[in-house]
Amino acid sequence: MHTQHILKTAICAVVFLVMSCKCVNYTTMRMNCAMAVHLKRKTFKCEASFTTQSFKKMDNRKNCIDACLACLVECEKCATMCGTMPGHEACVKICRDCADICALCTRLCARDSQFSDALCALCVKCCEACAAECGKHADHTECCKACAEACRKCAEACKM
Repeated sequence: MHTQHILKTAICAVVFLVMSCKCVNYTTMRMNCAMAVHLKRKTFKCEASFTTQSFKKMDNRKNCIDACLACLVECEKCATMCGTMPGHEACVKICRDCADICALCTRLCARDSQFSDALCALCVKCCEACAAECGKHADHTECCKACAEACRKCAEACKM
């Protein structure tokens, strides 16, 4: 019986992935999917219902995850480079905080956590603060310029 439950869960996951690959008609407000798989003379049926709003949320999550990953990388680079420069202590500190928040935001959005919206709001605040701090050094430090830009894009992508 346990194997059947795992199989049903896997089938539902496949249906969800197929539906999230945009291979459906977006003009239909409610899309239904029914899939039957025959295995060992048993039929397992999975019915999933998706709305256009849920697809939009998935696209927003994907954009947020992509932006957070890019921001994470730029913040880590910036913290490493600015760590060797006098007068950049605040930049290093906020870049590390921002990188950590972006990493956590990525993980929570990827698993569609119930806390992801709240963390995305915090990510927006952190990215805006990091962009402001790195923006102070952007004219004379290339890593700060790239970091500030990545933080701005991340803040925009994570606004849901």
